[in-house]
Amino acid sequence: MIIPTGYTMIIPISGVPSGFLECNGQLVSKTTYANLYNFLKDSGVSCIYGENGSNFYLPDYRGRFMRDWDHGAGQDPDSATRTDRGDGQIGDKVGTIQADDFLSHYHEFGTNWDPPFGSYNYWLTLASGGSGINTEYTGGNETRPKNINMMYCIKT
Repeated sequence: MIIPTGYTMIIPISGVPSGFLECNGQLVSKTTYANLYNFLKDSGVSCIYGENGSNFYLPDYRGRFMRDWDHGAGQDPDSATRTDRGDGQIGDKVGTIQADDFLSHYHEFGTNWDPPFGSYNYWLTLASGGSGINTEYTGGNETRPKNINMMYCIKT
């Protein structure tokens, strides 16, 4: 089976297969990996992940969730805010990066009180910067789905 240069695969072990490099953002030689360098130019004049003299950077997929390129479909509402992939390109381009985020929302807090002389129902809506009733902190260091670590490798 012939595997083309640039083919990216996910592997369930920590050893990089022969003929591949880990997608870890490392700087590699344009001469040694000329085919991969030309592939990662994406029809441009330089590697889309950046260059440094006679070397170029591999994509760095460590610790990130992959997202399919929006390519103008409008499914990524923040595609215009995507940051530099390494060559100065931003926005809705393959390889650009988004920081983590949490969908804007608010919580309503209320109390129901039924004293001996009638009932009282009070709802408080808190907005950003408001004060009033608070919940206890809960959760960890990030918002994430259940996941498993795998390694991305690219064919040289």
